[in-house]
Amino acid sequence: DGEVDGKEIGSFVEMLSRAADIRNALLSELLTASRNEAMPMLESLVSNPIDIEVEVPAVASIIENSLSKDEADEFKKALLFIGMQVAEASGEGELGPSGSLSEGEAKALAAIAMLMRIEL
Repeated sequence: DGEVDGKEIGSFVEMLSRAADIRNALLSELLTASRNEAMPMLESLVSNPIDIEVEVPAVASIIENSLSKDEADEFKKALLFIGMQVAEASGEGELGPSGSLSEGEAKALAAIAMLMRIEL
């Protein structure tokens, strides 16, 4: 939804601490290796938002050009799943603090999925 709150940051930090448990081996390794740099990068993204219509397709292209089609699809879906888990942490959905997505978060994740060329 464009806003990052404390619960979402906490969820991301917790996810980083459990990176070894992520089923996608490449994503697990990437998150584990970048754990120390993650918070400064997140702070930078919050203070200097990116143009997702440019940057997200660029990331998708890097992934698609670096991995097999199946590996790229799995990796992109794993990234989206992390985004969903972090967004659900704020519990701003229409059903109250149940961990559901707000309308803005759902729209943002749908846009990211489209820009990442994720086939759901």
